Amino acid sequence: MSRKSILKYLLPAALFGTFMGVIFLGSMAIGPRPAKKQMVICYKFNDGLSETAKNQHLNNFKSLKKQSPEILNYSGGFTSDVNENYDVMHYLTFTTEEEITKFKESDAFKSFNQDQKDVVKNELVILAEIK
Repeated sequence: MSRKSILKYLLPAALFGTFMGVIFLGSMAIGPRPAKKQMVICYKFNDGLSETAKNQHLNNFKSLKKQSPEILNYSGGFTSDVNENYDVMHYLTFTTEEEITKFKESDAFKSFNQDQKDVVKNELVILAEIK
């Protein structure tokens, strides 16, 4: 193989490898945003609500994660039988209080709350700092 053909193929490969290495190291240095704030929302459903409607509530809330870039992480589910005060719990994490405010004022969350007016009897919201 001639020197000219080696440079023709190796130089672009070396440049591309260097570029990808810089991108990889840069993404490792930046890393994911740390969660600093948490929000727990508990709901008590109206009496006689069907299991389908309860599951739909969970699925609709879960879809808020896709619609709201402020949410870093979400988990939720039905509460245990011991807790009779609330039927479901949603746990969300954020980086700042401003992002919580932005989420609570978002059209997606307002629309969710509007849709749930006939389903939910009681709501509890707890905000806390992650230490």
